[in-house]
Amino acid sequence: MRSPRRCSRNGCPRQAVATLTYVYNDSTAVVGPLAAFAEPHTYDLCEPHARSLTAPRGWELVRHDGEFAPPPPTTDDLVALAEAVREAARPSPPPLEEDRGPQQGRRGHLRVIPPPTSAPRAAAPSARPARFVRPARLARRSRAYGRALISNPRPFALDRRRIP
Repeated sequence: MRSPRRCSRNGCPRQAVATLTYVYNDSTAVVGPLAAFAEPHTYDLCEPHARSLTAPRGWELVRHDGEFAPPPPTTDDLVALAEAVREAARPSPPPLEEDRGPQQGRRGHLRVIPPPTSAPRAAAPSARPARFVRPARLARRSRAYGRALISNPRPFALDRRRIP
């Protein structure tokens, strides 16, 4: 899907209706109808900018005689129109059911659990804080790092401890 081509002039929001091209060998600038495709080294211009364009000293300016045709509708416009027609033809969704209170839902492998209705339980006084358990792969890496510290003490002369 392509979007409508805009004027190449900075800050101009209007749609392009003309294309400016240069012929350097002849020192000629040509302002003609909008090209079918945007090409490098060409500039798309809106009608006010196409009419007010001037050529540099020593150059000839060739203008398109007559009115510039408005650009054809883009595929984006046609798709948007078709989508609006489809949306209008769709039946309206059924009304939502009334709130039936807390329920447990399921979606894929995750569960949605309703919030507790009673006060949260206090932690047992003998409960110890959870200890971080290092994965085996990470433990091997850290042991290898500790051996590197011991075998090559120069870069880390102050830090010679082994990492468990």
